[in-house]
Amino acid sequence: MASLWVPVDRSDARVGCGLERMMEARARAIDDGERPIGWKIGWNAPAVRERLGVGSSVIGFLLESGLRREDEPVSLGGTTNPGAEVELALTVGDGATLARIGPGIELVDVHGNFDDVEEALAANVWNRGAVLGAETHDWAPGMLEGVQVRVEHNGEPFDEPARPRDAIGDPEELVRFVAATVASLGEDLRAGDVILSGLLVPAPVWTKPGDAVTADYGELGRMRVEFAA
Repeated sequence: MASLWVPVDRSDARVGCGLERMMEARARAIDDGERPIGWKIGWNAPAVRERLGVGSSVIGFLLESGLRREDEPVSLGGTTNPGAEVELALTVGDGATLARIGPGIELVDVHGNFDDVEEALAANVWNRGAVLGAETHDWAPGMLEGVQVRVEHNGEPFDEPARPRDAIGDPEELVRFVAATVASLGEDLRAGDVILSGLLVPAPVWTKPGDAVTADYGELGRMRVEFAA
């Protein structure tokens, strides 16, 4: 797991140019009145990085307008290939530290050429929003050791139970990775920012109208997201 949070290699032109275009899109959104609320991890799954030929995970950005309520069905209108990624939501504290942790589901729409690294980054690594769990917990080292996440898609198990530690390693290291990456792009990681951790299970849950995705995080809480019929 030590190799998971290696620094982003911006000398890879695909990555460097893609991140620049992503940050330009973020700046335009802020100029248009959007409020940034944090960041997301992309490509933390080793198989995805191997397929794309990239040496590290990457980041994307989160906007307040992309947040959806857990108790309201999520619309899939205008999407091409929508999915739900079961993740952890990490809340940043003072000094770019990890303050709180809880459930979170990222909403994605994987469109275009999956293998086009620059275009994927320019498209904010396909983020279209997020649903954050209502229950969060003060972070303490070791609190993920016994946690398993069980995911269901329309009432049926989706893959095997996942251990967050296997998927993301040390979440404090993850926060430091985001802080360093954001700083390299001319921004700061701020107290109160939310970071979506990246996938805890091997793949997104691909969704269609009328679907439901449930994620049970054990002592960390439970989420259920429905998609509008």
